[in-house]
Amino acid sequence: MRNSEFSSAFRSLPLALLLLVAVGCGGGAVGFSDNQGQVATDGDRLFITDAHQNGAAQELRLVEMFWGRLVNVHDVDPVTGSANVRPLLRDLVINENLSSDGIDYTIDSNPVTQATRLIIHRSYGSSEPEASEFIQLLKRAGNGLAPVVPRNDNGTSSPPFSYVARNACLVGRFDDLLDDSEEALVQLSQMVRVVTGYPPAIPFQGRLLFDPNHGALLGGHFHSTRVLIDLSISRAEAESMPGQVQANSFGLPSSQLNSPLPNVSLRLPTRTNPGQGQFRVLSTVGGASLSSSNGPMDPFSPTLDLVRAFRAGNDNDINSGFVLDFGSPQLVGAWSLDLTGTRPRPGGAAGFEFVADLTYLSPCQKAPRRGEILTIGPHFLQVSENAVTPNDGVVSNLSLEVLSDQAVPNENFLNGRGFLRPVYDVNLNVTPGCWLSFLPEPGLPPDREISPNMQAIVRFSEAMAPGSVIPMESFNLIRGFGGMTPTPASIVIGSVATSDDLQEFRFTPSLPLSHQQQNENYHFLLENLTDLAGNSLLGAPDFLPFTVDPEEPPHDNGGITLRFNDPNEVDPTDSGPDLRGQFFFDLNRGVILPRPVGFASAQADRSNPVPSIMVPFAPGVQTPMAPLGSRLQKVWRYVDFGWQVLDETRFNLDVVGLSWSPIGGLLLADVYENFELLLAHSRRLPDECVTVNLLPAVGGSGLLDNLFSNNILTGDRTEQKIVHDRSLGYVVDPSHLFLAPTGTVMMPYPLNRGNGPLVTYTWRDTRSLSTAGPSGRGLPLCIEIGAPLFLEDGPQSRIRGSNNVPTFGLPLLIEVKTFPSSSGIGLNALDISLAINSSRRPNFRVFSTGGINRFGVAIETQPDLEPQPRGGFNPNSTPPGRRTPAGDNSFYVGQMDYVTRVSLVHSIWLPGRPSGPGGLSQVPDYFEPVIIPTASEQPAGTEVILEYRGAVGFLDVEDSVFDSSQLDSYGNPFEIQTEADGCNGCVRPKGTVFYLDDVRTWTEDIDLLDTANFLQLRITFINNIESGESPEIDAIGIPIDY
Repeated sequence: MRNSEFSSAFRSLPLALLLLVAVGCGGGAVGFSDNQGQVATDGDRLFITDAHQNGAAQELRLVEMFWGRLVNVHDVDPVTGSANVRPLLRDLVINENLSSDGIDYTIDSNPVTQATRLIIHRSYGSSEPEASEFIQLLKRAGNGLAPVVPRNDNGTSSPPFSYVARNACLVGRFDDLLDDSEEALVQLSQMVRVVTGYPPAIPFQGRLLFDPNHGALLGGHFHSTRVLIDLSISRAEAESMPGQVQANSFGLPSSQLNSPLPNVSLRLPTRTNPGQGQFRVLSTVGGASLSSSNGPMDPFSPTLDLVRAFRAGNDNDINSGFVLDFGSPQLVGAWSLDLTGTRPRPGGAAGFEFVADLTYLSPCQKAPRRGEILTIGPHFLQVSENAVTPNDGVVSNLSLEVLSDQAVPNENFLNGRGFLRPVYDVNLNVTPGCWLSFLPEPGLPPDREISPNMQAIVRFSEAMAPGSVIPMESFNLIRGFGGMTPTPASIVIGSVATSDDLQEFRFTPSLPLSHQQQNENYHFLLENLTDLAGNSLLGAPDFLPFTVDPEEPPHDNGGITLRFNDPNEVDPTDSGPDLRGQFFFDLNRGVILPRPVGFASAQADRSNPVPSIMVPFAPGVQTPMAPLGSRLQKVWRYVDFGWQVLDETRFNLDVVGLSWSPIGGLLLADVYENFELLLAHSRRLPDECVTVNLLPAVGGSGLLDNLFSNNILTGDRTEQKIVHDRSLGYVVDPSHLFLAPTGTVMMPYPLNRGNGPLVTYTWRDTRSLSTAGPSGRGLPLCIEIGAPLFLEDGPQSRIRGSNNVPTFGLPLLIEVKTFPSSSGIGLNALDISLAINSSRRPNFRVFSTGGINRFGVAIETQPDLEPQPRGGFNPNSTPPGRRTPAGDNSFYVGQMDYVTRVSLVHSIWLPGRPSGPGGLSQVPDYFEPVIIPTASEQPAGTEVILEYRGAVGFLDVEDSVFDSSQLDSYGNPFEIQTEADGCNGCVRPKGTVFYLDDVRTWTEDIDLLDTANFLQLRITFINNIESGESPEIDAIGIPIDY
């Protein structure tokens, strides 16, 4: 604290205020002081008294916690009414809802240092009544701070948890005077800890300090009663703190949008523990330690931590989860200058106030105004008096003040190169380039002869929302003159990096700027930029032009950009929509989003058309609930759930739960110590339609009973997956029975019935290009066409032919492995229907199940030793115990629970060569794309995967490859034929795509697509099904060198 700046003010205080100096100036007598809220001073320090016990408390207690806005308090000059440069109080926490009215209060922030000022429009050093009005306004500013209600973070406290703005300042008020010595301040981070996460466990670094404005005097010395935790750290604050501290304008991590749980805890150790590195705890000035008696506390912590858990703000909260902010951000320049002849200001505070001569080093010049900031190395200087207009770039006798609590010991430290940091003003007569900076320095400042390998820097007066300052969108570099409408080909692809304090953003092009040494023109557009609270940029030039240095070697490159501001961006005049698939446009924000997380259930029971015409089998079956072991493969098809084959809303579904139906809804408790569930796509597609003789028309279409492995679809992304490990077993508990919406009694399999993370399998996965379905008739199924159900139009194979059925048409293959159990009883019968009763074909299941053979011997089935289905043992045969067939058309009644985790999007074929005659000779070299937001900016647990494939050309495709409405769910061009084509309504491939190197599969390695004339994108969105959050894409840019 710069005490010298206060003493002169207090010497001239009116008598009424001098009487307040004595308040709280106790000489150390034991007792309780309740002079809370009085404004007092010790001659050098202005402070507000808190209730305390004169440092004599037997134990220290945390009385309350609250939060607000951290400010420095200024009064005004009694003559001019303008704010005094030096604050009367530093680091005072006030109510965030206090707003500027221009009469009593003005709240603003320094555009460079980020220090927030509360200007009280009264003069504290004046005569009555103005001085008393200042005190009343000061006290009112601190009233009504938002409380933090005591809650634990260990699950014992129920919601709601207190909300705290992410960049607020937390206040902990104690019931006695604190030991706030220099040594205690150094060790404060050991005594006050903030942790974040779910549950809170990750250390968080804020700026910790003893409140310099609340407390009392003891023995003539001030001691604080409060601890402040400043949750955001400006760059200036970070540079003034000991050690390596990173600026953090965000403050706390955002809480999850859909979670009521706390993601932040304040932990105050109440017990030392040298083994845990805890050598000190908060204590009174008299030595009494912090008590854990006013909990909640963590009894399992080795330091018996006092706990206060709360929820940090998020985007759904008011002001996007940040402290209330009505101020608009502004552009800030960085005008190079040279400061010379720095000398102490006559009559000024030594080491703080100086006079210097300023010389501008570029055409960006203006008369420095009071309050504007200069930076010279690590020093922040504030102009303390308005200066004259530069004379030939020189401003003489410029009055400056150091913005620091530490004096500058030698004025020569302030001489040298630096920057003036003015805010944008449309009335300033400077070129637009003055509001950008370039690295390397321009050949002709500020905006001519720019290097093709440049970086462009833009600065703002406050922390900006990083998601609003993004390349290809809001911080957008365009080829050509200003005023041109950006196109996917004219946008320069690059990335944007931000400073720790979120005030400086740096654009770097992915490739050197394309130019042919002709002084090529480029320009930046700044659009839709907002601060953390969502306030829009106050003003900016229409565009920021510059030219490329013609002396630099030429470069020839371009790119493909998708910004999702319109469904048809690539070629709006000659093509159709750019994208198709499972996504949504948010055209207001210019983003695409996947299907949201949604859990649902579908019943494979007799309420649906196809199962309704099957034949119920009253006794049911035992397999796979057999104590002697069993291995079962069974299938459920899309049609068994009542779904249409081409309904893409039911493509790419993640199975998250499975259930079976006990006969009659009756169930006995049972236990299987080892029980395993596996899921896959079935290679076989049983189709139970019959001939006129009521025999199966395609009896060979079902599961094979030679080898279990022959029924599993293999190839791209089709691996069988264990979704329930055998070691987890299966407890069949009748209390888990439930009634499905269709009225069928169901019993869950053990899939995802525990407390661990959800395990899923993606069925109808259109990421896989594998096809199967041999020995059948393709899609739609024969059973769907015509009588008696009339579910689909014919003819057969209208959509896909035999052995060419894609994943969306293949069944879910459910494999159950029940290992022999000493505790299982196996008396539960599973409800099934027979697909047809004139034959056991086609196979809807194949199995091997242990039992009693015809010799009365118990035969175990070890699932892992059963490569081939062998059937079971029939107790009702003659003699009992004969082997049953290894496969039949038993259809298991049940339910599937699913969630939308995966969503797939395909693009049209994008041109890799530039348009025009010269493009034919250019060979594309593709570079890694820029995806906005980046992976680290997406919600935790979500993912965006970009894949590619290339083509050299097309034949007979017409415009289908450039119109996403003519692409199927795998990204391939198709057409619907007519009678003239010989197959009315048939879906068939359209034309021929000549794939690069004849490879039609997708790859994440874009380098493999070099030389391809055309490029197609596949976007895979992965939701976080635990948190319910989804990723999104704002822009994609693919740089191309020629």
